[in-house]
Amino acid sequence: MAREPSAPSAPPRLPLALFTCPRGGAQPSDELVAWHSWAALSHQLSVVLFLSPNSSSLYLLVREIRNRTPSLNLVALQLDESALVSVSSEGEPERTWVPSIAGLFARAESAPEAASCKFFAYVNSDIVLPPNFGTRLAAVFAAVPRRQRALTVVSAHRYDCPMLNGSMRQRIVTMHPTHVFEAVWAAAKCRPHKPTGKDYFVYHRGFWRRPGLPKFSIGRKMYDNYLVEVRSTDAPMRGHLA
Repeated sequence: MAREPSAPSAPPRLPLALFTCPRGGAQPSDELVAWHSWAALSHQLSVVLFLSPNSSSLYLLVREIRNRTPSLNLVALQLDESALVSVSSEGEPERTWVPSIAGLFARAESAPEAASCKFFAYVNSDIVLPPNFGTRLAAVFAAVPRRQRALTVVSAHRYDCPMLNGSMRQRIVTMHPTHVFEAVWAAAKCRPHKPTGKDYFVYHRGFWRRPGLPKFSIGRKMYDNYLVEVRSTDAPMRGHLA
């Protein structure tokens, strides 16, 4: 009797928490497109964490995203003063409080909703991700020797999409999340950003938990280059997932 064909094996899955610090505002259009693409990863992610020092606007924003993409396990986390750093902008007399890298990363790792996660992905809040992002990451880390996974960091630079206009955004956020990445790519004439700019970092829990990490703020000039330098110095395995 012929043997029945075996069922295809399930793709590898990382215990992965994705987190970001949304800019928000009245019309976070680029972010809405990005978050809609993340909904395609709902079966590949353990949890998505939105972190912000402004609790009232954060919870309103998360409620809106949950209504749009109910398949995402989305959690709002407020950042307290210990996770913030005071900065000033050129020409602005007032200093503002913004999330620091160390504070943001530590808050994500301490979240009870991410307690089972060994891997974390910080992603800039306006980055559209492909629908195989999680499975590709799982394959990358599966290829790394087990002893070196805790020292492995995966990062990449973005593609800029200058032709993504308002009508395109409105149309894209109504389509199925698995089609968002291809729709943006086809419509917006995307081109590579300069390689010095990194827009996500995927790492093992505890990699950035080190003394002396400066209180750089997320989004400030060159913060990503500093993280790349730390990673290049300390991590023997350095991945790039374009």
